[in-house]
Amino acid sequence: MWETRRSSWMLVHPEALGPGFAGWPLHFGGNRWRSTQAATQDVLNVPETQVTCLENGLSVTSEASGLSTCTTGLWIDTGSHYANKKNNGKAHFLEHMVFKGTKKRSQLDLELEIENSGAHGNACPSRQQTVYYAKAFTNDLPRSVEILADIIQNSTLGEAD
Repeated sequence: MWETRRSSWMLVHPEALGPGFAGWPLHFGGNRWRSTQAATQDVLNVPETQVTCLENGLSVTSEASGLSTCTTGLWIDTGSHYANKKNNGKAHFLEHMVFKGTKKRSQLDLELEIENSGAHGNACPSRQQTVYYAKAFTNDLPRSVEILADIIQNSTLGEAD
């Protein structure tokens, strides 16, 4: 059970955690407990997620948060779940190699272009997917999308190394 001494918890609807958690109270700071019904009301304040399907089949999800920052990401179905004896670890290996440079940008150019704009780029593998993402100022959204597309489509995979 949750400890009452903790000062804050992330907003998570218990049903999202699975059927065994339905009906559990949630803690949202201080020593206050809320029921799942009250938590559902808080979730309604989250911006609506819009899903757009492009002509090439790519699904784009977006939320208008009103903030001056944005996060752009690509979720690719290449996690460890799909690994076998011949390709075990390749998704994680490729996750590191794509940042070695592209046909247009060297590794240093990638790092400088991202960091000098105040952005942050990274990637992480999971069991189901590998995620490549960039956090940037909203005005830099087109550049973030272009850099991620360049990394994914034109990576040299460290051929010079």
